[in-house]
Amino acid sequence: MARYKSYDYDQLMMVPVSLEDQLMPGTLEYAIHQVVEERLDLSIFDERYSNDETGRKAIAPEVLIKIVLFGYSRGLITSRSLERGCSENITFMSLACGQKPDHSTIAAFVSSMAKEIEPLFTKELMICEEEGLIGGTHFSLDGLKLSSNAAKEWSGAFSDLKKKQEALAIVDEKHQIVVHAAVFGKGEDGTNMGPMLEGAKENLEVIGWEEPLRDRQISADTGYYSVKNLEVCREHGVDAYVPDPQFRKRDVRFGDAGRHRRSVDKRKERYQSKKRRFSVEDFELDDRTGKLICPGGHGLYVKNRNFVTSDGYKAIAYQAPKTACRDCRLRSKCLRNPDTESRQVHVFYGQRPGSITDEMKEKIDTPEGRRTYSKRLGIVEPVFGNIRACKRMDRFTLRGRIKVNIQWMLYCLVHNIEKIINFGKSYAMAAA
Repeated sequence: MARYKSYDYDQLMMVPVSLEDQLMPGTLEYAIHQVVEERLDLSIFDERYSNDETGRKAIAPEVLIKIVLFGYSRGLITSRSLERGCSENITFMSLACGQKPDHSTIAAFVSSMAKEIEPLFTKELMICEEEGLIGGTHFSLDGLKLSSNAAKEWSGAFSDLKKKQEALAIVDEKHQIVVHAAVFGKGEDGTNMGPMLEGAKENLEVIGWEEPLRDRQISADTGYYSVKNLEVCREHGVDAYVPDPQFRKRDVRFGDAGRHRRSVDKRKERYQSKKRRFSVEDFELDDRTGKLICPGGHGLYVKNRNFVTSDGYKAIAYQAPKTACRDCRLRSKCLRNPDTESRQVHVFYGQRPGSITDEMKEKIDTPEGRRTYSKRLGIVEPVFGNIRACKRMDRFTLRGRIKVNIQWMLYCLVHNIEKIINFGKSYAMAAA
């Protein structure tokens, strides 16, 4: 007959726990503890409390900050999960020094950090500078669209309660330190370059840099290619690398990219490229009448000689008569939308307005321009990969741009602290 050790739950166990021993050098929790306790001045939170003579003692902001940052690093984003961690997880208990703030205290603290989050971020940025983590030669800008909560009265329908917010970051090349982070409620990158560069400039000036962006390299993807963004780069004096949407088609390295396409799709059906439609090259100008002749033989009249595209290019807009397109046999090859009544064609003038866009095209097409722009992928994308995949930050739990911005900056704080513990001079020596 089998024999087993007896066990009895009706007993007590005395388990001695040293809180400091749980925070081992070289770990992220140790870095969070050291940075918050030893190197961050959190006196900026003092003015929000008025309990020096009467009232209940508050939980120290150092404790709450450590709980939130460590929770975010472990993918725990809700205040209830952070409250539970302080009661069930020994690392949380150590960081909280045995205190157990409830979820409402944690949620209220995070949501009300609008005034303190910027100074907190720049103080941590100063630590990164002291640790030699910021190179300052090449910065990369990009955005990440994430879902966030939206109030019913603002959304209009229950299906719209989850709105997309775009979280942006400017990242330094040397160790992928985030030097500025912000959230925008709209996803139009064509206008976001200005406020992001201004924010990075202010942060770097706070830590002691003079003219921090002048002559520094800035790379961004094609979504930021616009006349307005390029003008902002010129105003700040940065060496910008922002390609236009067609730059890969001009790159000889991608000349045979089509041959790498898969021949079948997921259902083993034959792959077919999209049907080609007539472009401006398929139209001919009739010098005698001044009309643009379409492949179907119809003449398009001049509708606007001073048309300006969204990219800032000046063109002549030609419009086909509705009767010409209504029963045209080539209609399906000419009009992208079957409900469109007639075709419109834009013929660009030979001289671009300003030439700032042509200068960028020429710059990005050079071997040096392609080499410099290629750095972007290895600078900013790992930051988003770390925050979204490793930290499991796939949505915002707060509502409103101000609160969402707080949450995004806290995640960037966690990312930067992780860089401090991995590459910081003083922490590397402590770990050794």
